[in-house]
Formats: sequence, structure tokens, C-alpha cells
Amino acid sequence: MASELKTLIAGILDANASMAMICVTHDGRDAEILANRLWYLDGSPAQLQWDDAIGEPSLISDLLGKLRDSEGVDLV
Repeated sequence: MASELKTLIAGILDANASMAMICVTHDGRDAEILANRLWYLDGSPAQLQWDDAIGEPSLISDLLGKLRDSEGVDLV
């Protein structure tokens, strides 16, 4: 079901290039499929640690790993 939802969302975004959408996920693979910009929040209360456009979606998981390691976030 999650795969179908990601496919549906990606299709909507492709068909409406000027549309903005915020997806919240803890899974880098989801972000690789859907994101063109990444906001990374961490801390308590959460604060913005990263905000940048994503040129290569395939690099998101690697970037998230580096951000999590540098901030001491436990990988689940």
C-alpha cells in the first residue's frame, strides 16, 4: 500500500510541476523517490539542521546518514 501511495504522489507531482508539497518521512528511500528539496530537523525541540535543494535524489540516503551521524541521532 505504501508503494502505491508513493507512486500516486510521484505521478501527481510530475503532472503538476509548480505544485508544492511537504512530505514528512523517517525513511531516506521515500525521500529519494519524492523529494527535490530536503529539510532535516533534529533535537528537542526540533530545529532545522539542513535545508537545500537535492540535485541527485540517489544521494539522499548517504546525506541523511552523514547528518544523523554528525548529530548523534540513533538510526532505526
